Amino acid sequence: MKFPEYRTLTIKTMSDTGSKVTDSTHMTLGLNTEIMGELPDAIAGEDIVNFKEEIGDAFWYLANYCNIWEIDPKNEIDPKPESFGIVPLRKDNGPLYMLVFGIGQTIAVLQDLDKKHLAYGKEGNHEERIEMVNAIYTMLEYICYGLGIDTDAARERNIEKLTARYPDLRFDADKAINRDTVAERVILEQDGGSITV
Repeated sequence: MKFPEYRTLTIKTMSDTGSKVTDSTHMTLGLNTEIMGELPDAIAGEDIVNFKEEIGDAFWYLANYCNIWEIDPKNEIDPKPESFGIVPLRKDNGPLYMLVFGIGQTIAVLQDLDKKHLAYGKEGNHEERIEMVNAIYTMLEYICYGLGIDTDAARERNIEKLTARYPDLRFDADKAINRDTVAERVILEQDGGSITV
């Protein structure tokens, strides 16, 4: 699923926190949790299915951030076909962790913009938001490309998982808290969790 189509579906499952700045803060906090918290766990466990899930969740937060700020991200790299699937998902792969750390640093810039908006009432520079979103989007695509992960498929699986959680694709706090993680894992394993190497 291409990112523009994905964005139209993700907005339906986003909770309304009451304001643009709190919605934006929700997205940057969630993005940080996925990238700096859950993605490293998937790497450490060498769990490709979980890695793809966390990537899908990261794209969900990024898509909704783009919806909030009306940003259409651009992938700023043109990867070479011979680099598809050359990075191993291993817990001892230092460069993979460094890529994750780089994404986290970029998310921190967005969080700082949100902090200033929330605490000081100063809305951040929109061009800086666009630059950071493009960088995050590009790094997510790049890390997936290296691992042999089809990001269109990861986004599609994410929507399928959310459809299982919210059959009408509408956010429901109770369903968000009381998820059927077994059913969601079955959906995420549809492609066998395999990567191209």
